[in-house]
Amino acid sequence: MRINYTTYDVHRASDVVHVNTSHCNVMTLNPKFKEGSDDDGHPYMYAKVFGIFHANIIYNGHGNKNYDPYRIEFLLVRWYTIESHSEWKSRRLDRLSFHRDQAFGFMDPSDIIRGSHIIPRFCGTRVPVVDGVIEDFIGFQEEKDSHWEDLDEEWDSFYVNR
Repeated sequence: MRINYTTYDVHRASDVVHVNTSHCNVMTLNPKFKEGSDDDGHPYMYAKVFGIFHANIIYNGHGNKNYDPYRIEFLLVRWYTIESHSEWKSRRLDRLSFHRDQAFGFMDPSDIIRGSHIIPRFCGTRVPVVDGVIEDFIGFQEEKDSHWEDLDEEWDSFYVNR
């Protein structure tokens, strides 16, 4: 999936999101963020994309006069939680972790701002994944990027690379 966006110097650019590569993380606006509020919320939300889907929908509800199908695109994602938010002047990266309750969800691809480069916090630890939670939810086994990657464990936290 290709995401087009405008860069900070008003040029056009694009990111490619592909489920089976390291280019599977995206960022979107946080609807709960209010600029200038006392809450130290983060303006963005981050997610790992597990699937890119579409469905042909026919609406047959009240007032419908047309039974032509229309296409809806959606993503299956696993949401990250912001553990610590750092300002630019502190010279630290924002730290993320996966929701502990295995928070999967669906998202509209048009809500994506751009792809994001999320890297494991290698000084952290690896934690066991709940057996089969990913495979049970999405219905297929995630492909491994390398023979070193193990689905039985995952990193406990990550950094958002700037």
